[in-house]
Amino acid sequence: MRTTDHPQMPVTEASAEARTLRRAAALALAMMLLGSLWAAPGAPAAVEASAIDTSITAGPDEGALIEEESPSFSFEATLAGAPFPAATFRCSVDDAPAEPCASPFQAGPLEDGAHSFSVFAEDAEHLLADPTPARRTFSVGATEDEECEDFEDEEGLEEVDPECEEAEGGNGRVPPEECLMRTARARLFTYSSQNRVRLVIRYTAFAPADVYVDFKLSGAKGSLKLGTAHQRFAKSGLLRVNERLGEGAMDKVRAARRFTVVMTIPSAPRYCRHYDTRHLTIRHTVHGQAVWFQSDSIFGS
Repeated sequence: MRTTDHPQMPVTEASAEARTLRRAAALALAMMLLGSLWAAPGAPAAVEASAIDTSITAGPDEGALIEEESPSFSFEATLAGAPFPAATFRCSVDDAPAEPCASPFQAGPLEDGAHSFSVFAEDAEHLLADPTPARRTFSVGATEDEECEDFEDEEGLEEVDPECEEAEGGNGRVPPEECLMRTARARLFTYSSQNRVRLVIRYTAFAPADVYVDFKLSGAKGSLKLGTAHQRFAKSGLLRVNERLGEGAMDKVRAARRFTVVMTIPSAPRYCRHYDTRHLTIRHTVHGQAVWFQSDSIFGS
């Protein structure tokens, strides 16, 4: 019986076709296995970007009013609820572009006023980032009660500033209403470690007015003009002036014997200049810093 020979495929062509079939089968098997894993009850869910979370662990409280112009913040990250020490961070102060940072992070120096700090964690290896940064808002500046509290002298003895008692009791000379300003108390806070000073004036006025303020010092190392400010006074409030100084100027501040503050109201009559000067010659140490108080009456002579 005669048989018909079938044509034989070249060896190389058969091998290529076999490899293609094996790859297709392996791919189909892998897809089946992956599908079964996805469908299996209790299988761990894939980690999403929202699973990485950032929290601020230390720093000014939300809405706090702080004295420190360079506050520090500490923070940490979790991944799917577990500590994630491999995270990296990006920080932003006052909504500036976020930059790489590490905990603890020190902001500043910041001017008096409202500020914000935000931070979010990243996992660069898996391209994950916290979509909701941790955020704190706070303000830098003196509290309104700071200028009329009990202070400690150099020996740690508590004493009440007599001028505050006088002001709260309504004593002292009050100028005519046409002079516009009614009362004013000045304090000067010095921060040697930060090479800066801050003038704080608590005032009341008969009517709103534009006020120009200049302040200077005199002492063992000479005189020095410290700063100037222009502000619209309301019926009552605080004026704060911050000045950052060089080391030579701070040497004069440390050696100061007297600070003079002059408040000028251009719209007031000329004779009102009699009330525009404050002399600060009483020095106290408060929380390690020098604070200068008025030594004269509510209004200078």
